[in-house]
Amino acid sequence: MKNSLYLPAAVVCIALFTLEAHAATLFSADFQGAADGSATLGNLNSGTQTGTWAGSSIGTSTLDTADSNRGLLFGRDGLDVTANFSSAGSLASGVTITYDLGLRRTGNPTRTMMMKGIDSGGNVLFVLGLQGHDFSAGIGYERLVVFSEDFTGSPTGGGGGTITYLGAKGTFTKGTDAYNESIMHEVSLVLSESSFDVYVDGSLIENGNDIAYFSGAGTDIQALNFQADIAGGAWYDNFDVQGTELSVYEVVLFAADFEGEIEIEWGGAVSLAEAHEGTLEIDLQIMNQYEVQPLEVRDFYTACRGAFTGATPESDVAALCQASNRWKLGGPMLGDVTTTNVAVWVHLPESNIVEVTVTPEAGGASQIFQSSETNLMLSVRCEGLLPNTAYTYEVADLDGRDLGSGSFVTAPAALTEETFRIAFGSCFHKIGLHRPELMDLIRERGNRAMLVLGDVAVDDRKNDFGLINSDYLLRNLSPPWQEMVANVPVFAGWDDHDYWGDDSFGTETRDQWVDVEGLRKNWKSQWNNPDRDVDREGIYFQTQIGPIHYIALDTRSCRVNDERGALNSYLGEDQMNWLKAQINASTSPYILLSSGTMWSDDISDGKDSWGTWDTAGREEIFQLIDAKTDAQVILLSGDRHGARGFAIPRPGDKKIYEFEAASLGGVPGPAAWADDPTDQLFGYTGSDFWAFGELSFSTVTNEPQATFRLIDENGDALETIMLEK
Repeated sequence: MKNSLYLPAAVVCIALFTLEAHAATLFSADFQGAADGSATLGNLNSGTQTGTWAGSSIGTSTLDTADSNRGLLFGRDGLDVTANFSSAGSLASGVTITYDLGLRRTGNPTRTMMMKGIDSGGNVLFVLGLQGHDFSAGIGYERLVVFSEDFTGSPTGGGGGTITYLGAKGTFTKGTDAYNESIMHEVSLVLSESSFDVYVDGSLIENGNDIAYFSGAGTDIQALNFQADIAGGAWYDNFDVQGTELSVYEVVLFAADFEGEIEIEWGGAVSLAEAHEGTLEIDLQIMNQYEVQPLEVRDFYTACRGAFTGATPESDVAALCQASNRWKLGGPMLGDVTTTNVAVWVHLPESNIVEVTVTPEAGGASQIFQSSETNLMLSVRCEGLLPNTAYTYEVADLDGRDLGSGSFVTAPAALTEETFRIAFGSCFHKIGLHRPELMDLIRERGNRAMLVLGDVAVDDRKNDFGLINSDYLLRNLSPPWQEMVANVPVFAGWDDHDYWGDDSFGTETRDQWVDVEGLRKNWKSQWNNPDRDVDREGIYFQTQIGPIHYIALDTRSCRVNDERGALNSYLGEDQMNWLKAQINASTSPYILLSSGTMWSDDISDGKDSWGTWDTAGREEIFQLIDAKTDAQVILLSGDRHGARGFAIPRPGDKKIYEFEAASLGGVPGPAAWADDPTDQLFGYTGSDFWAFGELSFSTVTNEPQATFRLIDENGDALETIMLEK
């Protein structure tokens, strides 16, 4: 499927694709997230922030993480494992490989630990070895060596080819099978276009300059391969590979107007799998697949992405914004709207104070609200407004620089005959954040708020906060997203992909560590939710959107990994108790209760949700809902791509409505209908299907009435369901 750019007059364009380079962290590992004991590829990756490990054999390698001096013993018994960079680094632009290295105790004739540099074509650039002590011959080598490409002899010397010794014997002190910081040395390889230099502890080592690459080597470096034979091995820690990654850009060289209109094809649709992969090239295609963004925007995103993933992201991003005359990285984004309040969020490149000027649309005096602190990400609470009133607002920093503007309408104090609308949905998956139709409709239909229930902006970034924040910048640079959130308050919850990765939960997923606290903190800063400053074990919150009580659950980070199937294993005991208290205390006629995953088990047999985690806890919640005779609780959910509705049967001919609109991104998913559709109201599959849910509230003959609608990208109501009490 191709995506088209329509111009107001016909345009003839001559374009080429060119490579641009930008600074980036290509690989980073300090094993802080790994676990003690025999190393596996899984826990190597747990300690790796950028890049991944792969290999056919990890031998008897060991991780020692007993204290802050963590390290990896690579070695022994046929080791063959590879550190794959996040992208290839350009040798012409320079690549620096830095790591801590220590020599393991060697009790047999020495076997050299070998590290090979590999280009993107699989060619070997160089082989660097670390030799130990040959006890049988009484020879102590204990230094770095460089192998020639025709070397065929023993690692200790002899045979065909050449070994170049770097530095004097005994440069490295032999250690033991336990990590010992005192024997560790910092090694740096500085790679240029045709050769590299070797530094140890900051000094160029003897014979370590201008070492030529092997013949046939390429122009980049993509990976490091580690090999060792029996009784060899070395301690490694704190890998850091800095370089430049090459990216493809479209550059328009010529354009001319003629009569009529020409359709120009630009790129193609990005698949869900590609969005999860999230390379720079793919994310640029996401940015441009519905509307080609100016080259300045693409360049800014590319440069900031490199800075976010670098060693000093805050200062580097601030410098880029200064050079580009950009005074914000995101916002304004509205949130936490109530009867008398609204919050305005902005992301600044440098700490500052922000002022928001709010003016009634119908006329009247303006009010000025100021942030309570100096910070990069600020949410300014605008209080004391009038209920059910339209306002405009403007945002500026203390230096008077314009940070954006928009409008909103506060929530009504009570339900009336006038319709009050709230939109909801999930699963944008980055792709949908740049498609304008749904977001335009949410705003144009007069929705007072948008509830986003997960899988929104970040896709499978695990603990890589550089790429997580790059994904948020990609969100902030989307014109339709900017327009919607500046004019419709947004409430956001996460699901698996924006939490850590597919089907992720709790503190560990697929034997990999999840940085729960870091992810929660980052999430709260990037959204404008209620309770964003509350110190809570989870991102759940509740608020009153006028007469509607909204409760948003955290169905990912509070799960108790080793108690699956037990009571409270899904939400955690604290969140479950909090939820019960909220339901019992609520006095609203309607409660919206959202879960990132489905409440019902009918689709995918409860996969990764309540049905395979905590059916007893779910039943306790449903019983509380049954007893809530003065309010109707409406369940909202996501995760299973597509759109579905259920009337969950309850004792006494009661039912609980569940609505799922996991169709904001139009991505594929499971079947539209359950195998047993008895309780299902409607079903739509996810592929190429775009829709959001909308709940309308009003009174009819002084009685509350709620209506659900499923709105597609054309503005058509595919489903209209008046909710029965």
